[in-house]
Amino acid sequence: MVRRVLVVEDDRLVSETIRTAFLMKGGFEVDCAEDGEAALVALADGNLDLALVDYGLPKVPGLIVAKRALARNIPTVLMTGYGDEIARLEDDQFPVLAKPFSVAELVASFDQIVAEARRLNEIAQRFGEQGFVLNATHQVSSDEWLRICERLRRTS
Repeated sequence: MVRRVLVVEDDRLVSETIRTAFLMKGGFEVDCAEDGEAALVALADGNLDLALVDYGLPKVPGLIVAKRALARNIPTVLMTGYGDEIARLEDDQFPVLAKPFSVAELVASFDQIVAEARRLNEIAQRFGEQGFVLNATHQVSSDEWLRICERLRRTS
């Protein structure tokens, strides 16, 4: 079974590094988008197993791209070099992966990341459907997500 990943990252070196790591592992198709507009087009194709979305994108912000992915039930992770900034967002609905991180560990942990992102995304959707707003005090995270992030940081 081939798994499909969308990498939305405006830094070409970062996106190509992630793409290459998944392709070298085998069993993955990887689409890359360099800005939010291209990402929205790629999301329309659907049938993705994971969307890795940079927070700071040109044209359409990463948070909007991530929300569109979530609306399509695509497990979504926000990537950012601005960890402190994103933690302050009032409607943070996504697990956050702080840069830099180990791309090799990202690929090796793919199934865990997808499972936990899906679980956390579903929690965020249920909160939204009930009229709740998630904020920094209700940030979508878990002990499992924190362990995954720690592993990715430790090996970068």
